[in-house]
Amino acid sequence: VYAAGYSTNPSYIKVAGYWLDGVWTALTPVDPAKSCQANSIFVSTEKIYVAGICFSSAGTILPGYWQDGTWNALDPIDPTKPGLATSIVVSGGKVYVAGYGLNSSGTQIGNYWKDGVRTNLPSLSAANASYVTALLVRGESIYVGGYSRNSSNIMVPGYWKDGVWTGLPPLSTIRDGIVVGLH
Repeated sequence: VYAAGYSTNPSYIKVAGYWLDGVWTALTPVDPAKSCQANSIFVSTEKIYVAGICFSSAGTILPGYWQDGTWNALDPIDPTKPGLATSIVVSGGKVYVAGYGLNSSGTQIGNYWKDGVRTNLPSLSAANASYVTALLVRGESIYVGGYSRNSSNIMVPGYWKDGVWTGLPPLSTIRDGIVVGLH
């Protein structure tokens, strides 16, 4: 059983890593004096892929993933703003990572990377946030789940298929909802 996450060291620095059948493996940080966090793990043909974040020396939150322990930075929407990698899948020899970043206006935008090339996902309202939690690749189709805030700033649950948004009906149209998994 593989489980990804982080463990805080005696200096209160979060160390990203994973457990394999209960045995901890730490992942190399961008800066050993700064925290990292693992958010998702995928094992493919004996290779271990872990999506997450690391703080840079300047304190910026960087999205990326580790492949067999080696950090691979992903292009954020705005290099001066935080980005996050929340989910990772390997399919057909390609690495897919989903997450989000803040644009120059500070709006949270959902996105995914395919072999390091970022695609931003459309929001229901350009001024409001979208967030990504889940990723699924079926054949050539890429499904990304999460939420998009509407013009009333309500979190509408749904998913993007190849970049096209599909909202899912919530229990109440005036309350928040979110998709946290896809299968």
